[in-house]
Amino acid sequence: MRYWLWVFAQPWNITALLDWPEIIIYTLSHMETFFGENVWVIFLIMLWVLPWKGYALWSAAKLSHKWWFIILLVLNTLAILDIIYIFFVVKRGKILEEALLGKGGPQE
Repeated sequence: MRYWLWVFAQPWNITALLDWPEIIIYTLSHMETFFGENVWVIFLIMLWVLPWKGYALWSAAKLSHKWWFIILLVLNTLAILDIIYIFFVVKRGKILEEALLGKGGPQE
């Protein structure tokens, strides 16, 4: 933590900006320690991600969006991509479907 403060406390220090690999290694080692000591955080993350991922995958399968299904299954973005898919892609698809079929359903 002190290293991060040191980097941001000196905005004109170019050599500090070139030390990004060391900063990443330092941060990752501390993240491992944090999650090792606070397992409940992982549980909270799972409670947040699983419903979003489940609904997004279900929607992609239902709408036959094969590539979206694969992308959502493989990438884990803490549900950010899942939320974008649900609220923009699925919602846009429903709006287009309603516009094509009309608000009253299929015309007979």
